[in-house]
Amino acid sequence: MLFAAAEASFDWTNAQVAVQADGTGERRNLIQGATYPRYSPPDTCFTRRGRPYGVPFDPQRLEVMGAAVPVVEGVLLSRNTGAAQYSFLAMDRWFMLPEVLQEDRRRLVWVNRNGAEQPVAAPARAFMFVRLSPDADG
Repeated sequence: MLFAAAEASFDWTNAQVAVQADGTGERRNLIQGATYPRYSPPDTCFTRRGRPYGVPFDPQRLEVMGAAVPVVEGVLLSRNTGAAQYSFLAMDRWFMLPEVLQEDRRRLVWVNRNGAEQPVAAPARAFMFVRLSPDADG
């Protein structure tokens, strides 16, 4: 189980990404100052100060393997929960809500590995907690 933990529910600045093994209950802290972890083999993605990063992760050894690299910029981040408003199918196929929003009317965009955005043909709404279905069936 991959998760983020913070000492206070409204202060995610010093949160950490941790992993807990199924069965043994072994817990390891992986990344300091990070929130919103996601696992998409072979990488783990997390958010630091509103920016997603990717880092290789070994689920057998419960360890990150190498340095984290920034993936995209400008993702909407919840001030209350530390949740970043993105989802991905693979490290090169991202879907996110931009952090620069007017009112509660948000536009959805696809983002490629280089950070180029492509608008989604959908009306502006108060979207939150976007997710992609790996099998495309929703």
